[in-house]
Amino acid sequence: MPKTTTALIPAALQVDRGLSLSLGRQIYEQLRMRIAEGTLRPGTRLPSTRDLARELRVSRKSVIAAFDFLAAKGLVEQRAGAGTRVAADVAPSATGRAPLRDRSSGKPDRIERIATDVTAGAGGPFSPGVAAVDLLPFRAWRKLLARRWREASPSQLSHPDGGGERSLCEAIAAHVGVCRGIRCDPRQIIVVAGARQAVDLTARVLIEPGDRVCVEDPGYIGPRAAYAAAGATLIGIPVDEDGMDVAHGEAACPHPRLIYVTPAHQYPTGAVLSTERRAALMSWAARAGAFVVEDDFGGEFSYRDHFDAPLYTNYGNENVIYVGTFSQSLAPMLRAGFAIVPHDLVEAFIVGRRISGYGIPAIEQATLADFISGGQFARHLRVLRAAYRERQTALIRGLAGIPAVTAVKGMLAGTHLVAHLAPGIDDLAASRAAARLGVEAPTLRAHALAAPCPRALMLGYGSTPAEMIGRGVELLGRALDDARYCRRTDSK
Repeated sequence: MPKTTTALIPAALQVDRGLSLSLGRQIYEQLRMRIAEGTLRPGTRLPSTRDLARELRVSRKSVIAAFDFLAAKGLVEQRAGAGTRVAADVAPSATGRAPLRDRSSGKPDRIERIATDVTAGAGGPFSPGVAAVDLLPFRAWRKLLARRWREASPSQLSHPDGGGERSLCEAIAAHVGVCRGIRCDPRQIIVVAGARQAVDLTARVLIEPGDRVCVEDPGYIGPRAAYAAAGATLIGIPVDEDGMDVAHGEAACPHPRLIYVTPAHQYPTGAVLSTERRAALMSWAARAGAFVVEDDFGGEFSYRDHFDAPLYTNYGNENVIYVGTFSQSLAPMLRAGFAIVPHDLVEAFIVGRRISGYGIPAIEQATLADFISGGQFARHLRVLRAAYRERQTALIRGLAGIPAVTAVKGMLAGTHLVAHLAPGIDDLAASRAAARLGVEAPTLRAHALAAPCPRALMLGYGSTPAEMIGRGVELLGRALDDARYCRRTDSK
């Protein structure tokens, strides 16, 4: 057994946000090369994901993705309480490259490429899609959780039967009935570990290699990755201020197997799918015999005077799969979400969930059920809506003072805005400059599949308290000035 050593942050390890390669993939490749060269020897303990993320100024998710793929390649060993170490049986070859697993199959490389492309950015103020964890009623949650543990039975320490804990499925059915106008049988609800697992299940259950799947362009990268991993052929459908261009979509792909859409607050543009296009979308799906996966991203945080009912509410449930999450309303790390599926697909989704993982533990499901049915969740949503409105208003007011920002869109719902930039501002340079200042502002076009995108930045306000927004806007303004200066310098 080789002697165990502990590594500091590997020398010269760095990331470049200007590359098309994701941050997680960059970290993975650099660590793999250092293992191959013998710089990181067998038994060497790697830095923690938290320390490495802090050093590189990237999200911890990016580092975790890199470590997971090193482990999948057999290059590192991960043990609870012992950290991550270079595998004991890995040795540099004569050419300076470590022996890797058989790569004759194209699928592992494809999955690796897809998964590392899903990792998040640098974190910090304005991180899109992150909830106001500071407003979570911790005391109430801890009290409910402690009571559930005191009353726990042995059966609750095993995997839950069916789609999830019965009490939670019933609580969710009641909640969406009141808040989203959805009428469903609790038995149609599949409890999952967040919206991503729900979408992944739709790929596992419904997609065969070669099936055509229509997705928004630009759109959420996670679902694209899930469908691509299932072997689907992705068809990007352009998005404008009224949401997905349905007429364009049907002309490009008359008979898809599945259509993925975020009608309540399109990610990333923030557009709300218009009433006319909702009807056209469902007519297209009916003619094609296609499933519609409705990701209700931002649906509970609408700032319009009238109620935009989900597709599931207005058009029945024969071919609509509704995806909901508690990540934007409670905390991302709870990993709690759900799917509402047609009756004839319930068993298939239960089997698919069993294959991919059972989701959140039964005790936490029961706690969430108590939180919803006891009225705490409804009160928490009211607090969040007021806070998000305040934070959005502060961000809009701050952006109005930045000359480089010509328009702000996506204000009708959700927890992020899109700041369109003046001519002469390089959005990629601006995003990188913001990251250097500790502000996360990903570009709109980073989410594009093929459609052209305006030069714009995504700015989340959900996790940024109102009193911190002014400082964040100041840093963003400096980043935009830096981007303008760099462009001016490069043009000389």
